[in-house]
Amino acid sequence: MARTVRLLLSVCAASLLWGTATVGLAQTGTAPAATAPAEAAPADAAAASDTAETQSHSPESELHQAAAKFVEFYNAGDAEAIAALFAPEAEIVIRSGESIQGREAIQQAFADTFSGSPGAAISLKMDDLRFLTDDVAVERGSTTYYPDGETATVESRYTVVHVRRDGEWMMVAARTVEEEVLTNYEHLRVLDWLVGDWVDEGADSVVEASYEWSPNGSFLLQTFRVRSRDGVLMEGTQRIGWDPQAKRIRSWIFDSEGGFGEGVWTRAGNEWIVQSQSVLKDGTSATSTRRLRRLGDDHIIVTMTSRVVDGELLPDIAVTMARKPPEPTDESE
Repeated sequence: MARTVRLLLSVCAASLLWGTATVGLAQTGTAPAATAPAEAAPADAAAASDTAETQSHSPESELHQAAAKFVEFYNAGDAEAIAALFAPEAEIVIRSGESIQGREAIQQAFADTFSGSPGAAISLKMDDLRFLTDDVAVERGSTTYYPDGETATVESRYTVVHVRRDGEWMMVAARTVEEEVLTNYEHLRVLDWLVGDWVDEGADSVVEASYEWSPNGSFLLQTFRVRSRDGVLMEGTQRIGWDPQAKRIRSWIFDSEGGFGEGVWTRAGNEWIVQSQSVLKDGTSATSTRRLRRLGDDHIIVTMTSRVVDGELLPDIAVTMARKPPEPTDESE
């Protein structure tokens, strides 16, 4: 459900602007102030005041104000306030046809989204706002989603229907008509929990691993090292990326001895399964199944099964990796 709402952030940001305009991450977009004459007669000033008052209560202005509220509530992670902008019977439909029906379900879906992506943000460009009647308006436009508040990953086009009841505008129907993934980070960010430094201290060796994003977020990069009392036994790198042809996560690994391999990643509940094929330094082929099971934020159980090297089945391996605490800072500096 959290992914459903994430895909519909654009849809639910229904009325972010009237007319053709762009709304930034933390702004709601305000119309530029009109230039007034240097000297205005009292009658002219009164007329201008009446005009401003009328405009402030126009349907367009009211939808503009509703948009500002949505941005405010979304940035605050307030699912209850966002849900209040929808009609009780409102429906959100994503491109696949999956729907969220009713204000309560919409509130829960947003709550799940905020829990999973607390730093997310959106921006919006409205292309069209048409009034079918005095109390019904249809809005079309596009939005951009920033899961970390900075990196744009998905651009969506949406259509929203607004209705006015008892003087109040509310969203009654919202639909995503198409979407475009802007960066592979959108597919890979489900592995963001790996970022950081990890260690497993066994009886005979120490395994260290570090993960970080490439500068543009298109790859998740890993470095690893296996040490014993006698020194470094092996070290290497792994590059985890998105395969746009196969539409799945893949990885490529290289070790210090000249071996290399690749893996295919599949999610299964709270763990990731990596099917790997490798070539060792002497040309021997190897295959294995690696499972990464997340335990909270600070532990990973890594198991390797079905380990076959040159046709020989090897014993299974299981280790528990713990996240390294941050290095202490020198307060004297």
